Amino acid sequence: MASNAFLYLGGAALLLAACSTQPIPAPDTELPLFGGYRSAEDPCQRVGETDETNTYLSDAADLVGCPLGSPEAEAFTAETGGFVVATLGGYTLFSVPQR
Repeated sequence: MASNAFLYLGGAALLLAACSTQPIPAPDTELPLFGGYRSAEDPCQRVGETDETNTYLSDAADLVGCPLGSPEAEAFTAETGGFVVATLGGYTLFSVPQR
């Protein structure tokens, strides 16, 4: 019985090792962006619908993306009341309640 346990454990270890060397494909994260949200020059932009953003869209809120690490992203929540829902394609996505 003990030898069977070693066979199962060895097989499981081999399977895990084989899986860990496989590359994980990156999802398509190109976001449809529709111009500045607060002004024409605003780097934070309204985001359109894709398979990836579909989950975050709402009739009662705008979906807005700010470039990762930008100072605008830090100030965005305070200025708009939006909250972070995801990070995709180099952008922090915010759900901004419509007023």
